[in-house]
Amino acid sequence: MGRNASEAFQPKRAGATAVALDYLADHDIDPAIVNYTLREGTGEPLIHYLHDHAIPFIVVSGFNVKMHDWVLTPQILEKPIAGTDLLRALSEAINDQPAAPLPVCRRG
Repeated sequence: MGRNASEAFQPKRAGATAVALDYLADHDIDPAIVNYTLREGTGEPLIHYLHDHAIPFIVVSGFNVKMHDWVLTPQILEKPIAGTDLLRALSEAINDQPAAPLPVCRRG
């Protein structure tokens, strides 16, 4: 049986792509939420790592940016994100279900 995103998780805020990649090298995680636009650039290296290691994830952005075709998740959410939409997207990512259309979903 799959997990439900409303189950207890212990969030870890990385703050930077390099910090997140270092953390992932030593820890197993369930889902990840990746902010596409970061202070040091984009979350692209992290997105590739998560995809290559079959770790479920969603991408969020505070800007109306067109994601490149290579963004490897159907779940791209634009901030601000309603809590119910975030939980739904995480549940679908965790359970490897195709993304249902979300009102805030942006597909590149």
